[in-house]
Amino acid sequence: MPRVTTTRWLTTVVVLGLGSSLCVAAAPGQPAGRLPDGAVLKAVLEQVDKSYVEPARIRPAQMFRAAARALDRDVPEVMVDEAAADGPLTVNVAGTRRVFAARSIRTVAELVRSAQELLRFVNAHRASASDARPEYVMVNGMLEALDPHSVLFDPAEARRFATAVSNRFSGIGVILGDARSAGSGASRGELMILSVRPRGPAEAAGVLACDRIIAVDDRLVTGLSLDELPDLVMGLEGSRVWITVQREGSGLVDFLTVRSQIVLPSVKSRLLEGGVGLIEIEHFGQGTAREVGKAVEELKTGGATAWILDLRRNPGGMFREATDTASLFIPSGPLATVVGERGQGSDVKASRSGASEAGPLAVLIGPWSASSSEILTGALQHRDRAVVLGRTSFGKGSVQVLFDQADGSKLKLTVAHYLAPGGVSLQARGITPDLELEPVPGSRGGRIRLSEGVAMREADLERSFSQSSVLPCPAATIRYLAATPDAEEEVVLARDFLLDTRWDSRQETVRHAAAFVEERRVAEERKIAQALREAGVDWTAEAAEASDASSAPLRVSVRCAQRGALSKERVRVECEVHNEGSRDAFRVHGQSSPGAFDLSHEEIVVGRVGAGSRRTIAFDGVPADDPAARVTDVPFTFRADGNVLVDCPPVRIEIAARPDSPGAGGPGGIQIQIEGDVRETAQERWPVAASVRDRTEIRDAWISVTNQQARLDRKKALFRSNSGSAARDRMTISEEIALRPGLNKIDVCARNPDGERCESAFVFRRAMASGANP
Repeated sequence: MPRVTTTRWLTTVVVLGLGSSLCVAAAPGQPAGRLPDGAVLKAVLEQVDKSYVEPARIRPAQMFRAAARALDRDVPEVMVDEAAADGPLTVNVAGTRRVFAARSIRTVAELVRSAQELLRFVNAHRASASDARPEYVMVNGMLEALDPHSVLFDPAEARRFATAVSNRFSGIGVILGDARSAGSGASRGELMILSVRPRGPAEAAGVLACDRIIAVDDRLVTGLSLDELPDLVMGLEGSRVWITVQREGSGLVDFLTVRSQIVLPSVKSRLLEGGVGLIEIEHFGQGTAREVGKAVEELKTGGATAWILDLRRNPGGMFREATDTASLFIPSGPLATVVGERGQGSDVKASRSGASEAGPLAVLIGPWSASSSEILTGALQHRDRAVVLGRTSFGKGSVQVLFDQADGSKLKLTVAHYLAPGGVSLQARGITPDLELEPVPGSRGGRIRLSEGVAMREADLERSFSQSSVLPCPAATIRYLAATPDAEEEVVLARDFLLDTRWDSRQETVRHAAAFVEERRVAEERKIAQALREAGVDWTAEAAEASDASSAPLRVSVRCAQRGALSKERVRVECEVHNEGSRDAFRVHGQSSPGAFDLSHEEIVVGRVGAGSRRTIAFDGVPADDPAARVTDVPFTFRADGNVLVDCPPVRIEIAARPDSPGAGGPGGIQIQIEGDVRETAQERWPVAASVRDRTEIRDAWISVTNQQARLDRKKALFRSNSGSAARDRMTISEEIALRPGLNKIDVCARNPDGERCESAFVFRRAMASGANP
């Protein structure tokens, strides 16, 4: 099962705290641990049948198929063949086959029996039948068939999840990260201490930021992920742990630290000029509302009379903490409505007695503001208490509750939807800001860009709940030059907006904001044009009178091609723009398709191209973070003053093989060599040939293929070693696989008793013959 990271825990929601009665704990006296096969599966499905928000989505036959496909994808010994979309499933476990009839499964009780039967069959024929992993894989496959937010955390994931929302844990007080992503020049996969908490155990022991972690308690951490390492570092309060680090200029250094209780604040605050208090809420964990209240009092002591709540990077958290935070600014009345399975709604009202905080209030949001941060923003906006600035939020309007399982796992299940005051649904819509702030990066780091890229939102997730209504438009938009990486410009705009308007009411603030908006819009457009001019781009707009006077159509063609080989993980692309018409083309701009595998969200800013002239623009694109060699076509869309220029063939990109696979990991003794160098074909099938070697014993190997464009992700073939053979440390793989049009990623993986390792190859299948780009 793909590991569920802390980031996913928060961004996919986690709206909790609706009341302890909604959380089901393990039965008294039942210790967490190993249960009979299928016990957790049965408990989860019964809870789904009892509590799931939309019973119509519970389709037992489809859920059984989803469980089988998840096994096929994530468990090496299992392969599933489907003769037809609604036909029987042939499940092959290490060479033993059995047919399961999914079509006849009509009730949850029948689903439980059939799924338990499938699980018993899988475990009976697996090499490592004592491993409980297939049960979690099956359950999560079935939950994926419901919606993108319901998930079962295995016991280890459940512990990390509890830490994420509790804002406290027992550890040594460090923030960990990937050394290469931190810009240290290290190889990818090396883990580094990014920062050390002041007055924490690590600081007391002498650990420093930028130390690379080599071992914890004599256990090497090479190959461990950022999800796995914390389990070694954290532990019982008062217990001791040895940390071995690699320090620049000092070699290996050992430190003995004593774990202590670490409290993670979820709120930061500072006083801005003009008496505006800025409160940044990173997420909603236990005690967040109390932290916000404390920050308000401290800022008031410093002279704050107006407020900005910064929720731009807040992915959500506990429901009750969000509504308690809203209660600080709204004295009474409804803050949200929770609608359950039968459409019955219950209002969540302000919980604070006494006066609320007065003064102008603004909320900053963005595409990563989700879940509980949207609940808070929606309450303040729709109760006319705060003006909202920024970009449209994520759009998650469903409620999840945790149900504890007897083995220590946790089911996060969607049990309700929530509405903003007035019955407004935010599902798949998000919150539209009153004043939209659109960042324009301009020239940054040698690149010229007009946008920050397209962020994924709730509506983009598979099986997300449907959008309830049309997305409204903001009252006004200001495009600004984003010169700082943390978008401090938005904070300055929000501060100046509050100081200029000085109204407590949102409606009055918006009504009196026209003069401020127009003045800042003109000023920011000048900054953008100047920045682009300094970067060599004429971003002059076509004058209205010129546009009206000329009826000549735009005749602009674009041809792009790669120039040179991959260099330092960049691809050099050169585009020739030819204006074949009789009038100038203004603000010519190209952007890659959001679904492109390589060069995703790349931009080509051309500017003005005179009538009858040509312009050549070169840029260094960033390919996908995969070291395998490949050929791929990247679609680009070009526009001139908003008009689409259709004559622009895809850009053909060739990526050379690169060392240092980010996903290699696994046991270092396994060596996989994929034969041949076929990266482009018009054929529907492709022969895979590979050799696998190991220092000890290869348990098994398999081939899987994914195609992002075709949404294909499954295992295609499995190879078992003969433990009695003298050649058990090597294996030859040969299999013919089907290719879908577009880029097919072929993974050859192998496993020994210590773990698994994969190597990748890419084959681009063209749907039809096409000429090469110039």
